[in-house]
Amino acid sequence: MTILNALTGWTGALLVLFAFYVALVKDWKVESGRYLLISCIASSLLCANAALNAAWPFLVINASMLLVAAYKMAREGWPAWK
Repeated sequence: MTILNALTGWTGALLVLFAFYVALVKDWKVESGRYLLISCIASSLLCANAALNAAWPFLVINASMLLVAAYKMAREGWPAWK
């Protein structure tokens, strides 16, 4: 496993866990700009990691998460930082 591979995977995974944590414990709204931004960054990193590992099902899941979050931000404009 290369350094780039490890960095994209672990950083993306930690960001997903962080977003999950703050949504449940800190009461961030899933519509908030900060949650959507973290989700987009995490999904992008995990997409890169999946592509590097040729993990196509994992790539599809994370690309879908990225598209949904990006669509939400584009459709409603930049959400307020709640």
